[in-house]
Order: sequence, then C-alpha cells, then structure tokens
Amino acid sequence: MGSSNQFDDTLTQLGTGKWNLLLIVSIMYWTMQLPCMFLGGSFLAPQVDHSCLLPEGAIPLLTNHSNTTQVSSCEYLMVGEDDSEEIRPCTRWIFDNSTFYSTLTSEFELVCDYKSLRPTYTGIYFIGACLSSSISGWLSDKYGRKRMMVIGAITYAVVGNCLSWLHNMSSILVFRFIVGLMHPMALHTAYTIVIETTEPRLRSVMGIMIFLPWAIAVMIWGAMGYLFRDWRWLMLVSTVPSLLFLPTLWFMDESPRWLIVQGQHDRAMKVLEKAARWNKATLPPRDQLLTMMQNIASENSKVSSGMKSEGFVSFLRTFVGEFTVLLSGLMEIPGATVTVPMIQYLGRRLSNIICLLMTGISLLALAIVPLNIGWLVMTLAMIGKMAISAANQIIHLHSSELFPTEVRDRGLGTSEMMAKLGSTLAPYLMDTLRTVWVSAPSVVCGVTGLLAAGVTFTLPETTNTALLDTVEALEETSSLSRKRNASSSPLHKQEDHVNTEEKIPLA
Repeated sequence: MGSSNQFDDTLTQLGTGKWNLLLIVSIMYWTMQLPCMFLGGSFLAPQVDHSCLLPEGAIPLLTNHSNTTQVSSCEYLMVGEDDSEEIRPCTRWIFDNSTFYSTLTSEFELVCDYKSLRPTYTGIYFIGACLSSSISGWLSDKYGRKRMMVIGAITYAVVGNCLSWLHNMSSILVFRFIVGLMHPMALHTAYTIVIETTEPRLRSVMGIMIFLPWAIAVMIWGAMGYLFRDWRWLMLVSTVPSLLFLPTLWFMDESPRWLIVQGQHDRAMKVLEKAARWNKATLPPRDQLLTMMQNIASENSKVSSGMKSEGFVSFLRTFVGEFTVLLSGLMEIPGATVTVPMIQYLGRRLSNIICLLMTGISLLALAIVPLNIGWLVMTLAMIGKMAISAANQIIHLHSSELFPTEVRDRGLGTSEMMAKLGSTLAPYLMDTLRTVWVSAPSVVCGVTGLLAAGVTFTLPETTNTALLDTVEALEETSSLSRKRNASSSPLHKQEDHVNTEEKIPLA
C-alpha cells in the first residue's frame, strides 16, 4: 500500500468532526466575503446618465450620433463678446441619482476623458488575481498553506475595509489591485487545506460544497446593492463581515500532509493528535505514523533529488511550463481582438458558432493526437484557447443585445452565475474523467463546444438591430420572427400554391 493511501486511511480513522467542521465552516464563510469585491463594479462603478453643467454664457453643443441629434455631455459652446463660438471641454457634470445616490462614477466623475477608469476599476482586480494565481500557488507549496492563507486573508480584509474611506481614485485603484492579488492567496490555499484534510469519502462533496456560499453571496450582494445606494456605505457594510473571519485563523492548523512532505514530522504529529482529540477518534500507533511520514518524506526527497540531478533539463522544463502559461495568456489578446472584425462582417451568431466549432474540433483533435508530438499538442491547445477566448467576448456582447433593458442585468447575472457554477464543477469532473480515460476531459469539453455551437444556431442575430427595452417588445419581435420563418418555409409556400390553384376556375 502506498504512503499516500496510508495517510488517506489515517484521515478515514480521524473521520469528520469538530476539527474538520471548524475549518470547513470557516472557509465557507470566507468564500461568502469575496463576491462583493469580485462583482463590485456593477454597483460601485456603474454607468450613470449625466449631462454637462454649463458655465455662465455657455450653450449646449449638439452632436449627430447614428442619425440622432443629441446634446453633448463632454463639450459645450462658449459664446464670446463678438458672438464667436468656441468648443470647450466640460469640467463639471450633473449626474442622474435616481438609481444610485452616490457611486464612484459620480463622485470621481468617471466620464468623458476619464470614462476608461470605470472599467479599469473592475479590471484591475482581475489583473491582480491573474498575476497572483501562479505565484501564490508556488508560495503556498514552499512556505505552507496556512501561512499564505493568513497573509492573504488579513491583507484582503484590512485593505478591503480601507476602500470605503479613501478619497482619491488612484489610491482606490491601488488598493483594489492589492485586494485582487490576495484573492487567490486567501481562497485557493484555504481550499487546498480543506481538500488535504478531508477524509476520502467526503472529499468530492466538500470540494463542491465549499463554493456553494459563493452563489448565496452573489444573491446577497444583489440585495445589498438594492438596499444601500451610496457606494461608501455599500462597500463598508459588505467588507466589515470579513473581519469576523480573522479570529478563526488562530484555531486553524497547517495541513498535516504538507508538513509531512516538508519533513516537519513533529508538527504534523501534533496536528493529527489535536484532530483526534477534537474528533474523538483514535489514531494508529505513533511508531506506525512516524514510519508512514518517513516514507512520504523519502518519496518526496527522491523526486526532489531527481529533479536536481536533471540540472539544465529541469530548468528547461520549468521554463517551458511557465512559457506555456504565458502563451496561454497571450492567446487572450488575439481572442479578444479578432472578434471586432468578425462580428462586423459575419455577425454575432455566425462568429460565435465558428469560435465554438474551432474550440470543439481542436479539443477533440487533442484526444487522438499522440502526446509525444509536443508541438502539435501545444498548437491545438492554443487554438482552442484563442477560440474560446473570442467566443467568450462574443457571448457577452450577444447576450447583452438579446436581453431587453428591463431584464438585461438580471439575464446577464444569471448567465454569469451559471458560468461560475461550470467553473466550479469543471475541475472535479475533469479529475474523475481522467481516471477513466486520459483523453476523456478533451472529448467531453470538445463535445460540449460542438453542442454549444449547435444551440447558438437557435439564437436570433442582433447585428444592426436596435436594443429592445421591454419583455413585451421581445415577445412581439419573437412572434414576428416566427411568422416570417413560417411564411418563408417550403411547406408554407406549397400550401399557398395549392390554395391558389383551388381558386383558379377550371375551363
């Protein structure tokens, strides 16, 4: 029996009791604190209707946009003493506060020349999380799960609570970037501890259930956005509960599995003995546990020494691994840029179908390509990555045009919730399928891409069509579309032809 299996048997003997529940419940509570930052832009920095506050002697500047005359909200006309007119940029605005009393958009006037700061507020969080993902994993493996979780959680909670007190947009962006950096460090390491300390029969269940509070928190966030219309109060009320998580860090232990791998057997023994006391369980004899720990540590040392002996080859493998991650990130750039000409010339639906088909075909091809043909495997993987990145961009645009204004945010929010559910379930499905057949994940994802392309055929095209505002208008448009399709069908034309012949009198 392998050493890892022996440790799983030890976890089975420990069972699931107070020691595990403290950790699991605490991490589930912590998971609920993240969506308010993750989805913060929708309520904290939304697009707000505004108009230019004209100085004395100025007149509105009319602009022609899409054959519609509008009053410019960024410029105005200043009439001089000699009746000359000069276009000047607007420096003060009047914001529509009927929906939100105060937002980052209105308080810091993120419009006109500064309108790019509004999406930057949302994006800078994900930039920090993206940069931190691989680094935090490496730090967790090197310095311990609990240590990195403590650093990430404390920084996340403290810096997050400071955001509502800042009065400078640059400072807000810096603090939000820091919070984004801490997201993977505070969440992924906590998740790893749960997985490494849960007995095998409950590991899959706990791995999924630990993210269930995320969906609940998204709904709570929506309710809080409705109740608190001032962005400072909304931020304060949503971040203060994260401080309640910090005292639980004192009672949490380091992952005993990580301690064993690192050769810290005395600390691992103390953690296991504490778990046995809290769970009222019985551990194997101490000598047996120490032998198991030594076997696991020796296996790790063999791997480490083997990696060291490879020298330059090991360095190349590490470089290639990091380069793969970099290349995968670079595929986001063409995936996000080629969509512009595609949707202009091919439309939303056809462009999305093409991208989804490319994704599905490339993943299915990966299932039959031998792994030793590295360049071909890499090429197919990057094509799939680029295609799905492009599809993701198009789906967001297409969805926003399909949903009427009346329910657009709700529709998009529901779609995003389902997307996050898929992201949560995917790792577990992939791990399970890989044990059945190594290429099963590629086949399943590839078939899913083809099915998504097929479903997209049923969606209406929205290129060059006006955005609908009400559900009633959507239903009327759908009804007209069905009648138009029915009238153009061959069966309908044949029936019309028969009816015409019946009406012609015979000679």
